Amino acid sequence: MSSPLFTVIIPAFGRPEPLRYTLRSAAAAARRLGPDQGEIIVVDDGSPESLETLFRDFPLDPRPVWLHQTNAGSMAARARGLAAAKGAFIQFLDSDDLLHPDKLTAHAAAHADGADVVTCELAEVKLDEAHACRDWRPTPRHDVPSAEVMDLWLGYQPAPHCITYRRTWLQDALSTPRVAPLRAMDPSGDVWLYYNLLEAAPPRHHHLASGLAAIGPHPETRYSQHWENLGAASLLIAEKWIAAEATRPSPPRARIAVGCSAFTTWRGLPTDFSPALKARWLEVWRRSGSPRPRLGRLTPLARFLGPVLATRVMNRLKPRPYSSCRTLDEAALERLLSTLPPP
Repeated sequence: MSSPLFTVIIPAFGRPEPLRYTLRSAAAAARRLGPDQGEIIVVDDGSPESLETLFRDFPLDPRPVWLHQTNAGSMAARARGLAAAKGAFIQFLDSDDLLHPDKLTAHAAAHADGADVVTCELAEVKLDEAHACRDWRPTPRHDVPSAEVMDLWLGYQPAPHCITYRRTWLQDALSTPRVAPLRAMDPSGDVWLYYNLLEAAPPRHHHLASGLAAIGPHPETRYSQHWENLGAASLLIAEKWIAAEATRPSPPRARIAVGCSAFTTWRGLPTDFSPALKARWLEVWRRSGSPRPRLGRLTPLARFLGPVLATRVMNRLKPRPYSSCRTLDEAALERLLSTLPPP
């Protein structure tokens, strides 16, 4: 039997109800590729009750391949799925997200034209009681990835369900990752992947202006509901990337891009947010040696004061309090900051 066109890799830990919708959507997209052309791999990351057992009588076509591991986090689960994948192209999918029935066929066509990486737009969707999706509606487009590879990985940063990869390109790019995965990076596993793609051979990239993937409208808590967790994990990734300079110098363009991204993050944090964490983001920028932080309207003021002082002056004039965007209570924030590994 020939290898499938696509492998969909789904790390999962418990939460079987959202996973039912995810698997139904992935199976519907896989069927449109043709018989035996869509492979679905679910990596059960040490769920308290075996997901394979729970889904034994749940009708799916094609049936997923179930892999099991001791709980090690979503990044390790993705790596396990990628190692087992047989498809020519890879779709990572979180266990609470959804694919449009046409997504894999549309992405496969773009890959067949030579693209190594294909991205699409997000959509909104409704769920029905039969674990199916309906009423797909594209969300308004805010930004579209530019032709600049660094902007794709550090600026646009596609949601995992919006991007697919040529498997051979991805595996080559990750053969010797610059940043080793750590469990503390799990909330920003996509960011870890994108940082490790900065030094890969530039991919041939194609963007589809269609809403072909959706965030499942489930009531359960997800990583993306707490930007503080995402920010702390992303900081750790950026620090480890810069620290690798001592033994593995990066191309100047990549280093400048990382520095600009760190400076932009520092500028965007609430004025009264953790001073220690903000200082660490600024140190990533300084260590990058990046001379060109993105300042926008601050550029004229920065010519006289420098980018850091200009930003601080503007924050004094127009402060943005943490209370306006806080998602963690004081105890949860303290736990996060106390468990964040040192730089």
